[in-house]
Amino acid sequence: MAFMADFSAKGDTMADIMTAETASCCVMGRKQLMEYPWITAPDFDASGTDESPTDWRPGVRVAVVRTSALPWGAMTVLVAVLLLGLIACGGALGAINDAAMTGLKVSVVVAGLLAGCYAALVLACHLLLADGETVIDWNEGTILHRRNRSQNTYPLDQLTEIRIAPQPDPNPEIAEVQLVVGGPLVPLLTTYRCDSTEQACRSVAVAARHLATTLNVPLVAPPNIPLDDVTKDDRAWSDEYVDTGNWTLMSMRAAERNGDSDAAARHRREAIDYFDIANRIDPSNPAPLLELGKLSDDGDANKQAVEMALAAAPDSPEALIELAKIQDRDGEFELAQQSYDRAVSIDRCVDTLQARALFFQFNERFHEAVNDFDDAMERAGDDDERAHLLGLRSDCYRDWFESSGNQRYLKRAIDDARENVALDPEQSNSLANLLIDAEEYTEAIAILDDWIMNEGEDTYVFGLLGRAFLQQGIDMDSAIFHLTRAIEIEEAAPPISDPGWQDIQRRSLSHLYSLRSEAHQKNKDSEASRRDIETSRKLDPR
Repeated sequence: MAFMADFSAKGDTMADIMTAETASCCVMGRKQLMEYPWITAPDFDASGTDESPTDWRPGVRVAVVRTSALPWGAMTVLVAVLLLGLIACGGALGAINDAAMTGLKVSVVVAGLLAGCYAALVLACHLLLADGETVIDWNEGTILHRRNRSQNTYPLDQLTEIRIAPQPDPNPEIAEVQLVVGGPLVPLLTTYRCDSTEQACRSVAVAARHLATTLNVPLVAPPNIPLDDVTKDDRAWSDEYVDTGNWTLMSMRAAERNGDSDAAARHRREAIDYFDIANRIDPSNPAPLLELGKLSDDGDANKQAVEMALAAAPDSPEALIELAKIQDRDGEFELAQQSYDRAVSIDRCVDTLQARALFFQFNERFHEAVNDFDDAMERAGDDDERAHLLGLRSDCYRDWFESSGNQRYLKRAIDDARENVALDPEQSNSLANLLIDAEEYTEAIAILDDWIMNEGEDTYVFGLLGRAFLQQGIDMDSAIFHLTRAIEIEEAAPPISDPGWQDIQRRSLSHLYSLRSEAHQKNKDSEASRRDIETSRKLDPR
């Protein structure tokens, strides 16, 4: 069932509904266009074209840039240095022959002629190797084409067809995708030289066909080029758009961590568009529906997206896992376990076993959780996957220790953490944290000191060091120093726009102030202890 169908009566898709929560990013100026990073366009192989995509969301916004490959800035500096050297040499040779001014004048004239030739070369190359960009913007209803300093904008509704046009002899192995806007032809994509005219046309045929379908205009190609059989597996094609959307989500989360709410909103909007396109390409693919559901702040909309994904693919383990998470959130624990069990029975793999293990762990069914982690570990495909699972199982053992007080589980957590560090040394902080729990302070402090020496200052590491010294009970000055440094780094960090991360940051700071209050108290500084505990309570009244 198509994702669009359930909302057709309202005139909205889920993507349209979610759009209202985010700001539009339809700025057409050159500066704004060039801010977009080059991306992967699922419709064509950008390595085979002269242009690189900076945005590729057919139906929303498509943008490609073409830049000159020659480093004119560096070349100009080099030429200037050589010409100055020529002038200096001319003056020096003239001085040797008692004709300094004559030598200097001759060298200046020669340098001027050479500079003129270089300027002519730069101008010729600038015209022949033009940089530019072409942007189709559905929101603005425009097609923008810029070549060097010349820029034209055409109404989108004047687009009459899209052409795939081989270049004339002697370059028929190069093809161009052109937008026919009334009379003018606007170039969009140009292939590198291929083995044949047919190969050149086929390399951009999927992109041209997708744009023609989205724009509802004819696709025109040479009659001797059979493009009717040019197809692309819908599921693989849809998955490529999902992957591009997930990369965009990574940019969104990075922007959120840096406190750039505008960029985060823009990337969120872009991700929604990619997932919506993926769904349009293959309505039976549950992946884009699930991603759209995750991006919704509305629990009901999220549940609706999961139900639609299951309607499209009833045996999708990914959809069943998302349904189980919703059921668990709503307190329907038996139904959640049934959904997890069904996902595992359909595909007993690392992902499904890990998901069910985490469900068992969060519900303090640690024995069942460890069994699933063990099973998943046997199916790990490489060291990275095994290291990840070791970290999760170590966390599970630690929770089991905190729930039961049984030191045996803490030891198993430490054993898993040591094995994890052997595979991934960057996980040494987790090992140090467990060693502090086990009162192995000397080893924990050594690990954390080594981290700071090699990796640099980090809030979490300084906080662990402060806790280690505090619990060791020997050197309160060191505890206060490291906790203070952790607080300083955390307070100097850029503000975070995401409410969830803001809450985590506040609680983290509150915990650090609480630990430092305790250290001040043990150091006989009651006033400093009182100030810190008040600050801690203000940050986290709970």
